[in-house]
Amino acid sequence: MDLPATKFVIKDLLPQGLAIIGGAPKVGKSWLMLDWCVRIAKGEKIWNFSTVQGTTLYVSLEDTASRLQERLLSVTDEAPNVFFTTFSFKISEGLEEQIKSFVADHPGTALIVIDTFQMIRNTGSEVSYANDYNEVEILKKLAEELKITILLVHHLRKQGDSDPFNMLSGTNGLAGGVDTMFVLDKSKRCSTNATLYCSGRDIEDREIELCFDKDNCVWNFVSDSSDNPEMLLPDEMQKLIEMMKEIFFFSGSNSDFIERYNQYTGREIKANSLKRMMTKSGAAYRIKVSLGYDETYKQITKSMTFKPKPGMTERQIKAELNRQAVLFEEKTKQEYAEHLRRVEMGLDDDASLTAKRVRFEPLAEEWIELMETTHEMKPATIIRIKTMRERTYKAIGNIYVDVLNYRQIQKFITSLAKKGVNKHTGGGLSQKTQKHYVTFISDVLSYARTCGLITDNPCTKVKTVKTCEKEKEIYSLEELKTLLNLINEKGFLN
Repeated sequence: MDLPATKFVIKDLLPQGLAIIGGAPKVGKSWLMLDWCVRIAKGEKIWNFSTVQGTTLYVSLEDTASRLQERLLSVTDEAPNVFFTTFSFKISEGLEEQIKSFVADHPGTALIVIDTFQMIRNTGSEVSYANDYNEVEILKKLAEELKITILLVHHLRKQGDSDPFNMLSGTNGLAGGVDTMFVLDKSKRCSTNATLYCSGRDIEDREIELCFDKDNCVWNFVSDSSDNPEMLLPDEMQKLIEMMKEIFFFSGSNSDFIERYNQYTGREIKANSLKRMMTKSGAAYRIKVSLGYDETYKQITKSMTFKPKPGMTERQIKAELNRQAVLFEEKTKQEYAEHLRRVEMGLDDDASLTAKRVRFEPLAEEWIELMETTHEMKPATIIRIKTMRERTYKAIGNIYVDVLNYRQIQKFITSLAKKGVNKHTGGGLSQKTQKHYVTFISDVLSYARTCGLITDNPCTKVKTVKTCEKEKEIYSLEELKTLLNLINEKGFLN
C-alpha cells in the first residue's frame, strides 16, 4: 500500500502533527515563534530550511495586544496571513472547537503556535505521566485530523540534565505524546548565543547554533550539527584518507598497499604500524573560532581540541561538543575584544594584534582600484564614484567596516538631504544622488563581505530622503577641472 510522504511546514525541521518547544523564561522562545509564523506565512526560508507557505495563527496567552503589536513591528513591516489572539479556551473546554473554527475559516492554515502550553492545561489535573500524555494526545489527534502543525511553547525545569529534552517541565508523558521536540537553551543567561536542540519521529536529531540579533529581534543561524565537526586524526590517518579519496579503490596485499601509501606520502612506515594507528585512533574534535582577517584577508583563528570522555553516548558527545564550542567562542572573543580595547588605550603593543581590522576608506580605495583594473564597471560610473568620495570618507571613512552599522550610514544619507549641502542650489541632494551614495557604500560593503570581513551588509535597509526642490547639476570651476582630468585619464576624448 502506498502511503503519502510526511508533509513538512519547515522542510526537514517541523513536520505536520504536534510539536513542543521548551526554554527557560525570557530566553527568546516567543521571538523565535513569531519569526517562524511570519516567515511561513510569507513562504520565506527559515535559516537554511525551505518552508511551505500557509496561514499561521499565534495564540499569545502571556502578552497584551499592544506588546504583541510592538513585537510584530520589530520583526516585519507586513504580515499577510498571520493571525493573532490573546485569548483561548482550555483543552476539552472549548479549545478544540476554537481551533477547528479558525481552520474552517482559513483553509490554508499551516501552523498554530500556542504560547504557552501551561495556559491551556486543566489546572485541576494531577501531575502524572498519564495526564500529561492524555492532554497532548488530544492535540495530536486534532493536528492529524486538520492536517496542520500545532506547536506548543513550554517551560523547562530549573534542574539541569545531560539530555536537554529531560528538562521539559512535567513528566516524560509530554515527550512521549508529541511528534517533534525542540529545546532552546543558553549556556549563560546574558549570552546572545543559544542552541536549538531538535528531535522527533520524522526528523534527524540535530543541534542548531543560533545568535540573537537585538537590532532586528530575530534568531540568526550560526551552525548545524548535521555538518559534522572536524574530527582530528593523526597526520598518517589524514594522509590515508586523502589517498583513498584520490585513488578510490585498491586491490592487493598488505605489502603492496603500504608500498603505495609510502610512495604517496613520501614516508617510510610499516604495515603493522599503520594498522595500529587505524585501530587506536580515537575521536577528538577541533573547535575553531574566527577572530578576523589579516592584511591578505587570510582568516585568523584560534582553536581548541575536545576529546569525549569514555562511555559518552553520541547525543551526549554532540551536546557537550556544542556547549564547549559556545563557551570557547565567548571566552576567545571576550579576550580579543579586551585586547583591542587595550591596544586603543596604548596598554598593549599593536604588533601583538593578530587580526587586522580594515577601515572603510582604505577598503573603498582598494575596491575602486579593483573595478578600474578588471573593467567590471563603466568608466563613467567610476568617475561619479570618485566625486562622492570626499563626503563619504568624511562621514564614515574612518570607521572599521566590521562595526559600521545601519544607523551610521542612514545618518549620513539623511544629512545629504539637508539644506545647504548642495552649494550651488542651497538645498539638499536629490534622492537620485542619495541613491548613488547608498549604492557606492553598499558595493564596498559587499566587497568586504566577499573578503570575509563582515557577515551582513547594513545598507540593505538604508532609505533615501525626499528634498523640497529638484537638484540641479551645477559644477564649480574646480570641479569641472577635476571632472575633465578624470575624463582625459580614461581616454574619453581620444
